[in-house]
Amino acid sequence: MSFKKISLVKEYRPGTKNTPEKFFKSVLPEATLYRRASGYFTSSVFNLFREEILKFASDRGNIELVCSPTLTYEDINAINKGYDAAYDIVSNRLDYEIDGLLKNTVNKGAVEFLGTLIKLNILSIKVGFYTKGKGIFHDKTGYFVDKNHDVISFRGSANETMLGWSDKGLSLIHI
Repeated sequence: MSFKKISLVKEYRPGTKNTPEKFFKSVLPEATLYRRASGYFTSSVFNLFREEILKFASDRGNIELVCSPTLTYEDINAINKGYDAAYDIVSNRLDYEIDGLLKNTVNKGAVEFLGTLIKLNILSIKVGFYTKGKGIFHDKTGYFVDKNHDVISFRGSANETMLGWSDKGLSLIHI
């Protein structure tokens, strides 16, 4: 788990060999912490990065996300269920839960996957909003930290959604 073995470029753009999805898939498995501010979040992002997130989870990584309050009803329910269940998990069950998640990922939808990541304290989500003025929280930045405390930061147009990170979207990432 070290960023020093990853070859990175300065810009990731859809429709090129250096897609935003490729950036995420190469960096997350080497990270121990992923902090992200995003205008939008949907659990659909887990359909792109399930394998990388599972490796990250099995290595005890943590994801901290701040997003706007614009969430789907299904994601809100999964988030609530995940946080409720997190209080019921004891530390000696963590390995068992992650192993179960690794074995059953094919049968789990993105929404259930979201709730499970929260339940296992791998993912925390906070909602950002403005108390004055109009508009929604819409920052689009993030950074990863590896076991050596090396940091890779990025900014760009990608939201924390499937379309934001995939080659189907119009995202641009600068590192």
